[in-house]
Amino acid sequence: RRLFGGRAVNAGTVQSSALALPEAPWEEPSEDASAPPEPVMPCIEQARSDFAAGKFRHSGLAGPFRRTDRAEARHDYLAAVQCVYDLLYLFGRVLGQFGGIGDCLGDFGMVRMSTWLHPFLSILEQKINSLKGHLENLNHVVEDAVVLAKARGMKVEGPLPTPLMAKRAYQAIDRAVLRTDSHCQALLTSLEQLRARSDPSRLPRIQEQLADAGLKLQAMLTSEQFRAHVGE
Repeated sequence: RRLFGGRAVNAGTVQSSALALPEAPWEEPSEDASAPPEPVMPCIEQARSDFAAGKFRHSGLAGPFRRTDRAEARHDYLAAVQCVYDLLYLFGRVLGQFGGIGDCLGDFGMVRMSTWLHPFLSILEQKINSLKGHLENLNHVVEDAVVLAKARGMKVEGPLPTPLMAKRAYQAIDRAVLRTDSHCQALLTSLEQLRARSDPSRLPRIQEQLADAGLKLQAMLTSEQFRAHVGE
């Protein structure tokens, strides 16, 4: 409920982050994958409505992003929040179901599930790339409207982030998107590796390995050496 709630910090500084974390203690997620979603989407829609109406008092947005000509930046901001919410569900709820099959049946199970898994991996990749695009757009606007504007000696309307806020924001966007080993790139790489390991072309090789392992185990269980160690 506090997703878009802000609190004033100091005069002339930005309000608290629009993505403030809830103060309630952590609770394990419900095992029921069909449980109704938390009211995040209504919060996003309410924020979208408030932004369209020019209501920014509790938005947590810096001054330059409250202007009427920054509607696209606000759209990227809300779209990024929605992408994160979607990915939390897709990774936390759906991918976990595939993981359960992998735990039980290993690579063989994942190959057999590839007709479901591979389209799902494509959905995840689309969501991650969409999040990456929205964050890159936001970073470009922040650089232009705040960082470069200050460097050029232009007046930047408040509220504005403190130097510490700005430093943390840059470190966060750098880790998430900008660097070559960013979180987004690491996720995409992991998904591609999962797709490769579950490719149906591996099935004959996996079946051969299973057959070889079974024959070796059979030979070992019927061997004189095994009987000697086990006894009659």
